[in-house]
Formats: sequence, structure tokens, C-alpha cells
Amino acid sequence: MGWNFAVRCAHQTISAQAVDGPGPDAASLEFLNAQGTVLAHIALNRPAFTQSGDLLTLANVPREALASAGGIAAFLRFKNSREEIIYDGLTVGVANADYIVNSVQFRSGQIIRVASITLKHAA
Repeated sequence: MGWNFAVRCAHQTISAQAVDGPGPDAASLEFLNAQGTVLAHIALNRPAFTQSGDLLTLANVPREALASAGGIAAFLRFKNSREEIIYDGLTVGVANADYIVNSVQFRSGQIIRVASITLKHAA
């Protein structure tokens, strides 16, 4: 049981539009530590995602930025062009996480590179 495919696709379209947000500015993604401190802020292109059915894929990758703070990355979130949090709470880890990284230890000034992100709608 669950959402039919057409509903999942429509929801993903709305989600992608929400991430892009209003206006011409680009969305962003942020890596945060467990206390909510932003370790890295990465600007995204517009549109931020491409869509195939109920699957969103981050567009124009790789994307990178310098870490603004050091610490252990625990979460990832997306903000729209107005800096409003749209999708929050994606886990970050070296295994068994929503987003897999080589190391969760970020150093201030380190290049943080995002090679790919896909978001599949739950059935």
C-alpha cells in the first residue's frame, strides 16, 4: 500500500519547486553538526534538481565550497532562495546514512564536494 506513482511524481515536482523557491536566486544545501552549527554552505544551480518520475537528482554536480567551520557532520538540509529551510534532517555518515561521505570530520577551510544526491519518494 502507499501512494500511487502519479501522486509520488506530483509530490516530487512540488518538492523540487519548493527547493528552488521564488525569485532568481539559487537554493543551497548545508552540512550541520549534531548541535545545528553550519559546517558548510553550498550554493546550488537553478533548477537545483532534475526529475525522472518520483526520483529527484541534484543537478549540475559536482558542487563544492569551503567548510566555514570544523566539526563532525551529522545532518544535511536544503534551503530555498530565501534561505528558508525546505528539507531538513537528512543524516550524514560514512555508512548507514541518507548521505554517505568519505569522512564526517570537516575542517574549517576544507573543500567540501557533493558528487551526487538523489531523493526517492517513499511509496
